[in-house]
Amino acid sequence: MDFNKLLPDFNAIGKTDWAKPQVDTKDVMGLVALVGAALMLIFVFLPWCTMSAEGESVSRLGITTWYGIFGLLFALVACAGVLYKHYAVTLWAAVLGVIFGIIGWCVIPSFTVDGVTVTGDQIKAALEMAKLASAFGAKADIMTLSHLGAILYLVASLVAGAGAFLKATK
Repeated sequence: MDFNKLLPDFNAIGKTDWAKPQVDTKDVMGLVALVGAALMLIFVFLPWCTMSAEGESVSRLGITTWYGIFGLLFALVACAGVLYKHYAVTLWAAVLGVIFGIIGWCVIPSFTVDGVTVTGDQIKAALEMAKLASAFGAKADIMTLSHLGAILYLVASLVAGAGAFLKATK
């Protein structure tokens, strides 16, 4: 396998006719990469972190965080890479998308609830207190935290990267 095919060809990128994007509907791996890149773009606008407590919930969309903004940027680059047949660019945008998806999955952002800002560290402490309370017989669903949008973004990045890898290496 020629690993040089995995490096972006900047000369070819410079000669790209940006007025003519192409989608080959018979190219299965190209479509897989395109669907993955399009889903990356969509999932940036989902809640990447949702905190629920006592029937109330508050969310942060991916685009409202610094890592979600980078996720949007890499989703756009991945889409452009597929549409203009630069699969190495799509691959590396998807790899960076995976990294930012993992960051989104692991980080607890701050939330503003009723005009009061709650930091990620305060949320972590509250989650630990909820776990401790449930160990002593309190309701187990006192406080929950979900990272569904970030996980979906991560999976979409993996799909786009797999399709782009298979297209780049043929």
